[in-house]
Amino acid sequence: MPKLIKYFSELPSWFERSKYNEVHQLDEAGWHLQLSIRATLSNHLDSPDFSACEKTMKALNWLRLTPIIKTPIDLSLAHLVYSDTLELEKQQPKYSLGIHTMTINELFLLRHQIDYKKRTYMQDHWNKIENVDPDISFKIPAWADDPVVEDREIDRHPLCINLTLPDSILIEQFKKYLLILRDKTGTEDWLKPIKRHDFKDWVYFGVLQYIDLTIWAKENNYQISNRIMADAIFAEGEGGEDIVRKSVKPLAEWLLSSDSHSILATEAAIKIA
Repeated sequence: MPKLIKYFSELPSWFERSKYNEVHQLDEAGWHLQLSIRATLSNHLDSPDFSACEKTMKALNWLRLTPIIKTPIDLSLAHLVYSDTLELEKQQPKYSLGIHTMTINELFLLRHQIDYKKRTYMQDHWNKIENVDPDISFKIPAWADDPVVEDREIDRHPLCINLTLPDSILIEQFKKYLLILRDKTGTEDWLKPIKRHDFKDWVYFGVLQYIDLTIWAKENNYQISNRIMADAIFAEGEGGEDIVRKSVKPLAEWLLSSDSHSILATEAAIKIA
């Protein structure tokens, strides 16, 4: 059972709220960088031998000295960075955009989502068609007209676009298709974009401070009481343990998810593109 931290004096000496003052300056790309690296670190801590990983421990120590990460990214954190973070740092977004032309890499990754038997069957068919002496007697099965991936595939959903059609028709069809796809995948709640006023809430709720202390507690098998967490992340006279439990905790958990990272990366990419 984790040890319960009941006194402020039991918190780590590296934790100082003043180290987070620059959080007010973060934009979409900045928040994406802070959260994605912390999410990766938190996931690393789930490994039973995380303490033996020199890179992970070095990254934790660096983050605790300088909790607001800036670009260019320090080498001690490089192995924790997502590919879309590197795109944003280079000001060359591609995969982080909500819509982009499928790359060769994505095409081959997508190919492996097709059932192996179906994939090899169709590959054999096209090999015969492309022969010097093509075999055109091969019968294409009915399932060959099924979608490449099931409708629950929400991260990279492949589409074909007929550019011979006018924009008005394409846009109207895409809107209708998107409504159906949202319903099938249960992603209706993802329609709300992240705005600047959301950042103000994240700053007020002290989500980065909460996440960093939660990672420290996880690392050491501790549990920080909501009262002590409130004292740590809020200025005197603000917040409270109920706000930590009802607002800060669920918000921090969502911000560490891939869902929030994807939205932040795309919002940042739109500004750059």
